[in-house]
Amino acid sequence: MEVKIVFISSTDVRLIRSNRTMLAELRFKQSIPQDKQESYARLMEVLLDQAKRVRGKEHNSWQQLEYVNKRLSLNKDFPNSFQRLVTDKELTRAYIGAKLQNIRKKRKLSLRGLAHLSGIDYGNLSKIENGNVSVGLDVLCRLLQAMDIHLDFIEKIALDKVKL
Repeated sequence: MEVKIVFISSTDVRLIRSNRTMLAELRFKQSIPQDKQESYARLMEVLLDQAKRVRGKEHNSWQQLEYVNKRLSLNKDFPNSFQRLVTDKELTRAYIGAKLQNIRKKRKLSLRGLAHLSGIDYGNLSKIENGNVSVGLDVLCRLLQAMDIHLDFIEKIALDKVKL
């Protein structure tokens, strides 16, 4: 899906899908001069497009935003990055799924292994990690228990989203 970047102030942008729904609202650490906003928006759109597939792997919306944020912070002309992020529920699902997947991989668990330990269907677990379905609290608790993670994980997710 095509995403358009719209500046709403010198520090805030909205990412709008082609169906005119908001994907996210971002706040930059540094303000973007008005004469550079259009070129910065185009740069972000190009980076978002590149982020769809990195190293041959398809990425969800959250992973795409992380890619863009990293590339913007390395930009030699005007290094900048997001400091605040407001998302829709689709992006929140993708973020939680990506966090769960990262924890699972750090614990060196396969998807099937975690499915077995948590008692959650392998297919559903895959959909959760890919951000395709919302994870309920009971399922989230079973996943966290299986990976020996404390419930403060949820608070850390909220903090991560604020500081991105």
